[in-house]
Amino acid sequence: MNYNIGEISKRFKIPISTIRYYDKKGLLPFAERNTQNERIFSEASIKYLHVIHCLKEIGLPISKIKLFIDLCMEGDETLSERLNYIQDQKVQLQIQIENLEQQMNFINWKEDYYQKAVQAGTEDVVRDLPSPFDD
Repeated sequence: MNYNIGEISKRFKIPISTIRYYDKKGLLPFAERNTQNERIFSEASIKYLHVIHCLKEIGLPISKIKLFIDLCMEGDETLSERLNYIQDQKVQLQIQIENLEQQMNFINWKEDYYQKAVQAGTEDVVRDLPSPFDD
């Protein structure tokens, strides 16, 4: 089954303009064109689009995503490179998660701080509470 750009836009919840931008930047070499020169996407294309969407969601720039897609288009001789690429992204994502968890701990502490201050009607009661970042 083939999908048009509008269907892909709805499925991935991204604007059509973004899909066209991805195409312009070389991220969609697997996309075909029909007789009206419209982009069409096959089931196999959907798998690549999931990869692109995931890599974009974790914050990778287009140039790094393109590198991975290019490796995919080269075939089996790049399997080891692709594995290394994904493993590197996994490490980077784990670092991001740990950083976000630290920030969430601070936000949770700050929320509690202000709840206590609001309840007391003054910040004086909480001003000296240790923060999660105090050593």
